[in-house]
Amino acid sequence: MESKTLAAGLIALSLFGDSAQAFSPSSLILPGTATARAATTSAASSLRMGAPAAAEKGGKVKADAHDILLRVAKGEEAERTPVWLMRQAGRYMKDFKAYSNKYPFRMRSETPEIAIELSMQPFRAFGTDGIIMFSDILTPLPSMGVEFDVIKGTGPVIETPVRSMEQVKKLTPIDDPDKSTPFIRETLGALKKEAEGKATLLGFIGSPFTLAAYSVEGKANKNCFETKKMMHNDPAIMHAFLDHIADNIATYACHQIDCGAQVIQVFESWAHHLGPRDWGIFAKPYAERVINKIKEKHPDTPVIYFANGGSSYLEKQKDMPCDMLSIDWGVDMAEARKILGKMPVSGNVDPLVLMGPEEGVREAVRECIRGAGQHSHILNLGHGVIEPTPEESVAAFVDEAKKFRREGHGEGGAGSTADSSIEGHCAGGLRGALGAGAAWCQPLERVARRGLRRQPATAERQGLGEAMLLGSAGGPAGWHWTCDVSLRFARSQVIRSRVWGEPFGVGNSAQSYLGRRASGGSPEGAVQCSGG
Repeated sequence: MESKTLAAGLIALSLFGDSAQAFSPSSLILPGTATARAATTSAASSLRMGAPAAAEKGGKVKADAHDILLRVAKGEEAERTPVWLMRQAGRYMKDFKAYSNKYPFRMRSETPEIAIELSMQPFRAFGTDGIIMFSDILTPLPSMGVEFDVIKGTGPVIETPVRSMEQVKKLTPIDDPDKSTPFIRETLGALKKEAEGKATLLGFIGSPFTLAAYSVEGKANKNCFETKKMMHNDPAIMHAFLDHIADNIATYACHQIDCGAQVIQVFESWAHHLGPRDWGIFAKPYAERVINKIKEKHPDTPVIYFANGGSSYLEKQKDMPCDMLSIDWGVDMAEARKILGKMPVSGNVDPLVLMGPEEGVREAVRECIRGAGQHSHILNLGHGVIEPTPEESVAAFVDEAKKFRREGHGEGGAGSTADSSIEGHCAGGLRGALGAGAAWCQPLERVARRGLRRQPATAERQGLGEAMLLGSAGGPAGWHWTCDVSLRFARSQVIRSRVWGEPFGVGNSAQSYLGRRASGGSPEGAVQCSGG
């Protein structure tokens, strides 16, 4: 009974792992105290309310966390896996429905005040590492002479589909995006200010094939009949159409970057209509042309390519000029990593997992992060959030991504002992979050000794592993924390651990035995540590 209580307290404390309060030895919370019970209640309430996991009071986020998505999109290593969700601003949110039930889609996406609000809602609710502009991949089509509307219950509708060479020749170029889509600059400009120091701002475009297929079909079609008929009977028309879209959609993407977007995602939403051969003829070359044009003008802006339904030909995507591949949920992430090697990846949890229980959501997050391995990975879904998804599931998805650390996270970078804001792994799975105002544990199956300075003279005291963490952000000078730990977790069962904090050069130490089952003793209870 005691072990279950202790584990519950430890897990509750993990919710505070990203807090940025100044460290105080007297604020170290251990399970079994009134303080811990209050913390557990507060944490649970925050999760239900969807408070951003990494946000401080006033909406600020730790300086070393705000650009984590941007850094990983560039292929850099980071202290944890960043997270956002495709279609994160959507009808599954109650606050979003207050707008979607009142205003038609194009009014929402083309009115900056509304688009800004809808873009910010998921960040405020869940603390995602990315803020993506609320818009649509079809938004630039009218600038090229293809009008569309979005009908509630039906989706995008193009009244005059493009099905002849004469129509293709009449298409217009996007010469001045500020004139044809004036709302983009205002929306992204405002979002850039909102995101600064807090998150990464994403823009996006549809890939040429997907935009052409929508325009040829006139609306969603499960067989993509008119498009494939054109591809196989009149390929010259299709290629001419793709040429026009590629050059102009690249201009539109560059405009988004000029307006403040830090990352661009290219959506090949209709890749599932193409086999490997047709994708290589009608989709890949034009997507590559767009990406190359973006990189020519903005070489430092990461570009992510997402082929929905394209996981069956991942090996053909390896040589694309994008910085990262976003992967659909049709392939296991570990298998995708084998195919793609070190290439940065994004994805790829099945969106329908979010319809299940919370622990299932959290385990899917952990499995995906483990599968991505040691190389750059942004956690996302393998497609967009669907409307019936509970908001609590999205909150759990983001929360678990921010808490979970796969092997290798924190080595030599933020979160290592050498960093002043230590979030190291003590021997056996105890995490000391100096500068976070709490020490917290997370279930780990094996002993972890990453980012630690071992102390040889005392390393074997009582036969236990020992490590010392030096320094603390915002903490009193001269303090050190020693973890003398033998922790084993079988899911939530704490077997043994011991922790103490001690002022450097001062003899009074506060000790806490969370349980001594391994040595045959009985738990002495958990107390709040303090020091002099």
